[in-house]
Amino acid sequence: MHLDLNYIPRYINSSIKQFAPDERHVSRYNRQNILILVFEGTLGFEEDGEEICLGAGEYYIQAMGHWQTGKLPSCSPRYCFINFSGQFTDRAERSLAMRGDFDVAALEPICQTLCDTQRTLTKSTDVGMVFEVQRLFFDVLNGLYKGSIDLAQKKSLAERIYDYITEHFARELSLSVLAERFNYSEDHITRVFRSMYRITPYQYLIQCRVCYAKLLLSSEGMRVSDVATACGFSDASTFYRAFMKLEGVSPAQ
Repeated sequence: MHLDLNYIPRYINSSIKQFAPDERHVSRYNRQNILILVFEGTLGFEEDGEEICLGAGEYYIQAMGHWQTGKLPSCSPRYCFINFSGQFTDRAERSLAMRGDFDVAALEPICQTLCDTQRTLTKSTDVGMVFEVQRLFFDVLNGLYKGSIDLAQKKSLAERIYDYITEHFARELSLSVLAERFNYSEDHITRVFRSMYRITPYQYLIQCRVCYAKLLLSSEGMRVSDVATACGFSDASTFYRAFMKLEGVSPAQ
């Protein structure tokens, strides 16, 4: 299920909350849609018996009509919750996923301004502020939507790099070759790949080569130097160091 952005969601109210060290999520029947954005700590609760745990930089949309309990412990979370009305869809196009990541540095100030404006609105007769809180709510949704698109693009690029290394690891392959191949800077290539796989392209390249080397070394009649060449290493000494680092034993052993 996704939040359908073909139908304009309507802001109701919002607030920023900080849990005490031993505080838990309240038990309640959810009568409104709630968007949660966690800035610090972790927020844990159960929704219709399913465990939900949100860390800093994660958002979650609680659709109305679900039972929530505070059985799971939370770790002093600081988060923003926004009550809103909206429609949901099974389509992924022009919609927002019910859960995902967001840029805390970019969206926390907007959420803070939204909540400050909401408090002022309750004491003001200025009708223009009604439109202002709605605009700020749209800014939050826009930030989440653009962030999801950026993440999808990064994932697509990271996967293409992964596939290319997997297929061509035995060739002469370097960061500069990848940068030229995918038309991005070396820093961008490394950053995108690491954000998805938690290792650099070079580290994955070495893993592929050593894994293949183990298969070749199990075959009779191949010298270590021949294995090194077949796996794409420039020389036997480089192969030896890489193999020792990953496997803890020498290729000959």
